[in-house]
Amino acid sequence: MTRVSTIFLVIAIFASFSIPTLSQPEIPEFLKWRNNQVGKSSATKKTTDTEQRGTENSPLVVKVKPSKSAQEQSEEDRRESDKLWYDRITAWSTLSAALITLAALAVAIFQAVFFRQQLGLMKDALGDTEMAAKAAQDSAKAAIRQGENFAAVERAFVYCDTIEAFPMKILDTDTIGEWHCNAIWKNTGRTNTKSAVYSVFVYTSPLPLPEDFNYPQDRAPESIVFGPGGSLQSLTILLKVDLLRQVRNQEHYIYVMGWTEYRDIFSPELHRSEFCLRLFVIGEPDRPDCKLRFRKYGPFNGFDEECFRKAGEAAPIEYQPTNS
Repeated sequence: MTRVSTIFLVIAIFASFSIPTLSQPEIPEFLKWRNNQVGKSSATKKTTDTEQRGTENSPLVVKVKPSKSAQEQSEEDRRESDKLWYDRITAWSTLSAALITLAALAVAIFQAVFFRQQLGLMKDALGDTEMAAKAAQDSAKAAIRQGENFAAVERAFVYCDTIEAFPMKILDTDTIGEWHCNAIWKNTGRTNTKSAVYSVFVYTSPLPLPEDFNYPQDRAPESIVFGPGGSLQSLTILLKVDLLRQVRNQEHYIYVMGWTEYRDIFSPELHRSEFCLRLFVIGEPDRPDCKLRFRKYGPFNGFDEECFRKAGEAAPIEYQPTNS
């Protein structure tokens, strides 16, 4: 209601200034003064003429005007009627033009108000659309994060959990002749691996590994499948008692190395896990109470991006006997 009242008030104000006045225009001040002067002069002249009228100076003269004929009177009446009709038509035309102008103004005001309302509605709709798009985008991001978190928890994750060592006696004797070692791979994920391979090998040296060691391997990798939450034992590594005794006396160094590469069921990304452990011998290696300890050594330890060698990168093969 407030907007409608405002519109009609604007129309009324405009009409008061737009409709032309049909009354006689006001006579300017200087014309009034001139007319007064002329009137006074005429009055004085008339008085003088009246006073001298009928004398020798101003004899009376009677002018007889012939009366108008009926045809002339009818023609004059017709002209007066036509003039009156023309004046009325002009007045009504002016009034009609003013009303049309007011109507056009009202329509323009209405269209402006309507356009403003439509513009407001469009802005509101655009804001709602932007909010809906943002909400959808946030939901999509949340779903992606949830999916990534789910994959991170459920996907296969394989690493070397420990090295198990067992003394082996010489046949028909109580003397320990060698030790058997196995790397234990563990999958902590809740899904199995795809296209998995692994390799475990031993590197021996009379000196510690240099800083620029390239970490070769002594054989081609083995194919394997790591089940969800399970553990697998690698091929057995044989270590002679004499070699272990040199390690105990720090005359020789033994390193057990290994790596595995695999894919999970959620993505084609190739994962990698690698390890390098140095062997320490505690006690007499030919006795069953001897202890073999393995400790992490060097940069060849990590998972995926942390690895020394990138996933899929081939390692140099270097065969080295372990019993020499």
